[in-house]
Amino acid sequence: MIKLITPALGDVHLYDFCELNERDRLVVLRLRNHPEVQMWMYDCSDISVEDHISFIESLKNDSSRKYFLVKQSTEPIGVFYLTKLNDVNKSLELGLYINFFDRTKKAGSAIIESAISYIRSALKYKKVMLEVFEENTVAVNFYKRYGFNIASNSNVNDRMVNKMVLFMDDVL
Repeated sequence: MIKLITPALGDVHLYDFCELNERDRLVVLRLRNHPEVQMWMYDCSDISVEDHISFIESLKNDSSRKYFLVKQSTEPIGVFYLTKLNDVNKSLELGLYINFFDRTKKAGSAIIESAISYIRSALKYKKVMLEVFEENTVAVNFYKRYGFNIASNSNVNDRMVNKMVLFMDDVL
């Protein structure tokens, strides 16, 4: 568990998926399978318990991906994940989702602030990329408030996707 202080919510705790207990593994699955999360994923289908547990087990032997459950006190507020970690280029891709079952005010802000803090202090990476559906204007504007800029876009499964980038040197 990693404790961080965020401007949005104060103390939050990061729990590596590889170290989650059974209860928290199922909490993460429930969050991921929420319709408000699914609609913004490339794969919108429900994930089975077996596939979810298998996925978490696969993370134990994969240094190119890190997934974290974010909690305020004991309550899960969401998840952030880092993929395509590249130690040579000091770059990675970020994704996140909030707990739509218990929408803590400023949860999204606390999650992205936690992710940026972790990337800066623990990984010391310089470039953060993410992808967001162009139609998800709430998310696009949210990421812009944190310094991300649209670098390019592409068509994925007949939906336009913005590829956004944040250079950590530009973050205060």
